[in-house]
Amino acid sequence: MRNNIFKKDFELTKCDGVNMRIDWPNTARKDSSYESWKKMKTLRNLVQHEYNDAHKKFLELLEFMMIIDPNDRPTAKACLDHPFFQIEILDSDQ
Repeated sequence: MRNNIFKKDFELTKCDGVNMRIDWPNTARKDSSYESWKKMKTLRNLVQHEYNDAHKKFLELLEFMMIIDPNDRPTAKACLDHPFFQIEILDSDQ
């Protein structure tokens, strides 16, 4: 039987300063999973988002698209309606 990894009723767990709906590390398969998780960089650390509005909106789009809980994850249509796709990005050759 598969364990449900998500907390119920939008309950949050704080793990190393990060609020999450995943019952972590209680659902980790092994202790090394938790150690590996702690070393991972967040999307916010990986995507430049302070350069300009387009970068900020791109990060917001990625975070929106990567919602872990499938019940909360947006549809492709909702992603295409994201404000990122309303930004006019000028050609760098001009």
